[in-house]
Amino acid sequence: MKKFLTVLLVLMLLTLPALAETKIEAQVVGVQVIDESDVSILRVDFSGDKEIPSLYALTESPWLLEQDPNAIALQDVNFDGHDDLVLITMAGASNTVYTFYLWNEEKGAFDTESQREVWNYQLFPAQKLVESYGTSGYAGLLHQIDIYAWEDNQMKRLRSVTWDTLTETDVNSDGEYMQWTERHDEGVIVETYRDYENDTEVVESFPVKDYEDEAFLAQRFLYEDEFLQLDALTEHNDDGTNG
Repeated sequence: MKKFLTVLLVLMLLTLPALAETKIEAQVVGVQVIDESDVSILRVDFSGDKEIPSLYALTESPWLLEQDPNAIALQDVNFDGHDDLVLITMAGASNTVYTFYLWNEEKGAFDTESQREVWNYQLFPAQKLVESYGTSGYAGLLHQIDIYAWEDNQMKRLRSVTWDTLTETDVNSDGEYMQWTERHDEGVIVETYRDYENDTEVVESFPVKDYEDEAFLAQRFLYEDEFLQLDALTEHNDDGTNG
């Protein structure tokens, strides 16, 4: 059993007057083993003018509650005028995983059934969109961006871009069993552009050495931005938005 950890975070809310004086207390109350890893069980308590039931959540990075004031926060992530609970559930060198617990006005509680997970998110309130962005390898050259809209409190993925090294898979079968063989080529970057609204996909491949050229790299990022339509997403929420 890990040592109990209690952190009191006072958050002033801007969008929901009824919760303006809400205080959050997150306490580790146990540990659960998932895939051979210890995951902390948090009990999140709320106090203030409005009575809100406690919420239980899982996190792989409980130590962040002491080190990062944004490890647990209130923010309107689905743009309905009510603040939701945002919790960091995992953190690495370049990527942070956030879990959203949406506010349920009918229940008067943060709904665990509505939890959604995103990477290094950024909000676009004017367009009511959420961007999730993860990086890895090649000093961040390999990455994935997903653009989501909300539909009935569900995150609907609209577009995504993935840059990754080339992986080819062969499947062989002799009638009795199947064998998968994968070939990895770290000298080639595969760019995959998916438009989920129109059910289309574009795949392009380039040698890794090409990305060392600044003009080439700038052109690829420009192509990506145009595909994601980020040029239209001009109103970033810089006040309290993680990214």
